Amino acid sequence: MKKVDLGVSNTVVSKNINRKNIYVDTKHLESTKKDVIKQLNEISSLYEKLGDLLNKLSYKKMVDDEYNPVCIQCSKQCYIQRDEISKLIHDFDYKYNDDVKSALIKNLDDRISYLESKFLVNK
Repeated sequence: MKKVDLGVSNTVVSKNINRKNIYVDTKHLESTKKDVIKQLNEISSLYEKLGDLLNKLSYKKMVDDEYNPVCIQCSKQCYIQRDEISKLIHDFDYKYNDDVKSALIKNLDDRISYLESKFLVNK
């Protein structure tokens, strides 16, 4: 999850919502993260099964000779995609955890700044 500045938001937010109090609830976001990882794992296993089937078709001569190299190449691509998904899962998990930590630190920093300003005003 690369940090990107998208500029001014064009999302319409209700006038009743205070933009300064909006935050992401990381406790509820964890189940969504697990669901995404589960779906990516299923896609990875489907690529592996597809690669296995294409290999079997090729080696058992169930496809025409002119399509046999294409079948083998598609099988190799399936395995490459499976490996890429594994890397994607690892990167997603790492970057998610990093973003959650950054968000928590930012919230704590904002809270400390707020308390410091209240403390200095009351002094």
